[in-house]
Amino acid sequence: MKFSPGIRNFWVQLGNVLLTPAFITVICMLWIGWQALFGGLLLSAVVVSLYLHKVKTKMLGRLSHGTTIQPAVTSDFPHIDSAWLQQQTTLLESLGFVHLADYSPNIESTQSFGRCFAHPQHCCFAEIGQLRAGKNHATITHAVIASVFDQDWKLAHINRSTRSTDSISYMWRHPKGIRVFAPTTTLDILLQRHLEFRQKMLLDLGLTVSTDISWCTYLDLEDQSAKYRHATIKRKPLLIAMLEATWFELNPKSEWLGDYPRLAARRSRDR
Repeated sequence: MKFSPGIRNFWVQLGNVLLTPAFITVICMLWIGWQALFGGLLLSAVVVSLYLHKVKTKMLGRLSHGTTIQPAVTSDFPHIDSAWLQQQTTLLESLGFVHLADYSPNIESTQSFGRCFAHPQHCCFAEIGQLRAGKNHATITHAVIASVFDQDWKLAHINRSTRSTDSISYMWRHPKGIRVFAPTTTLDILLQRHLEFRQKMLLDLGLTVSTDISWCTYLDLEDQSAKYRHATIKRKPLLIAMLEATWFELNPKSEWLGDYPRLAARRSRDR
């Protein structure tokens, strides 16, 4: 997997930042000797700390403290693939989903469009979305089926492959937020797999599924997620977060299971 621009730029800039103290250290060592090495390492640590603080401050400034979802209409999105949107809407409705709302995470850019659904019988959400991204402004589509449990657990199945940009989401992943990528899976199969996985979680962890599937609940969940992302990046050392993101891009994960395997194994032993 090719490194995303954000990850690549971070490591390039970090390398550039280290060049100056490294050069000064070498010069000092030529004049003073090995005694200058400690001072050089200290200078490097200070320079890196300042750089990491600057990057983290900028990152936190871009992250919202809460949801930025706004109502949307398709006419505001000239790039939208209306045929795909209608096809997916028809398929979801044939599976028993009910259309809740159309929205955009950032209506001003008119780059991202989402349509949210809920299933009254299965008590789960579905989302179909389109994102216009890349140099050629290619339209990326996806579908998600998600369930919410008690004890702050969530499960989402996504019918696309992992992308390099998923590494950023991986940095602030929730230990109780399960995410499964199932590329090229049709919506009916995606729903079937989701319900099977959900039933396994119910048995393994002793959970119950939330029956509140209103649009207001969906907005509240998005608001909680945004606040969690901000708090996680604020709390986590940036260098560790970037190492995690880089490792993800080198070894992309199609399943993010968090604490699920550990807690399920412990509960199984305790039975």
